[in-house]
Amino acid sequence: ENDVWIIVQGKVYDVTGFLNDHPGGKKILLKVAGQDATKQFDQFHSPAVLEKWGPRLYKGDLAGSQPVSSAPVEDAPLVGLEDGESFGDMVPFGDPYWYQDNVSPFYNESHRRLRSFVRNFTEKHIIPNCFEWDEKKQIPKEIFKMAAKGGLLAGIAGGQWPGELSPYPPPVGIKPEEFDQFHMFIIIDELARCGSGGVLWGLCGGLGIGLPPVIHFGSEELKQRIVPACLSGEKNICLAITEPTGVDSSVPTDLH
Repeated sequence: ENDVWIIVQGKVYDVTGFLNDHPGGKKILLKVAGQDATKQFDQFHSPAVLEKWGPRLYKGDLAGSQPVSSAPVEDAPLVGLEDGESFGDMVPFGDPYWYQDNVSPFYNESHRRLRSFVRNFTEKHIIPNCFEWDEKKQIPKEIFKMAAKGGLLAGIAGGQWPGELSPYPPPVGIKPEEFDQFHMFIIIDELARCGSGGVLWGLCGGLGIGLPPVIHFGSEELKQRIVPACLSGEKNICLAITEPTGVDSSVPTDLH
C-alpha cells in the first residue's frame, strides 16, 4: 500500500496517495497494482475522470504504447450479420438464445445490424460512465440527444416506429414500416448490458411506458406538442397514475 502504480491507456500513474479517496475503496486499486488496468478503468469511468485526476497522478508513458482510438460509434464495424454467424460472448444464458444463431422466424438481417449497432453504442457511451451517473443520480442530457439521433429513443416508444412524430429515422437503415417489437427488444437487451438498473430505467423506463399512451390515444395537438420533443432527447416523460390497489403501478393510491 506504500507504493501503488497502475497503467491506464498506455500511461503510468502513481495512485498511492489516491487509495483512500477512491470511491470504490482502495481494494479495487490494490487488486490491479502493477498491472494494465485500462479495461477495468474504461468499464466503470468516463474520460472526464482521467482528465481530472490524470495530471496529478501521471508518471510517464509505457514504452511502445499506442494512443487509444476514440472513433465514434458510427464508425465501429457491425458484426454478426450473416446467417450462421454467432454474436456476443457465447456465455450460456448470458445473451439471448438467438445470438448463437439458432434458427428463429422472428429475427432477420435488420435485427442483426441493430444489435451490433446498439452494442457498440452501449460499450462506447454507456458502460464507461455508469458508475459516475449512478453516483450523481443523473444522466447527462447529451446522452439522451445522442440516443435520439441514433434512433434508439423512438425505437423503444411502443414497438412500432412512430412515423413522422420521430425527428430521426430508424437506425442502421431499417425502414420504418419494417420496424417491429423484436427490434425494440434488441435495443433494451443491449442497453441492459450496462449493468445499471438506474441508468437503463433513466433512458428507457419513463419514455417506454409514458410516451406510448400519448402516441396511441392522445389528440393530434398533444402528439405534436409532446412526442417530437421527447424523441429528440430534449424533454423527458414519465407515467404517473393511481390504481385502486396501487399494486401494478407501484404508485401510492393517495397520489393526486
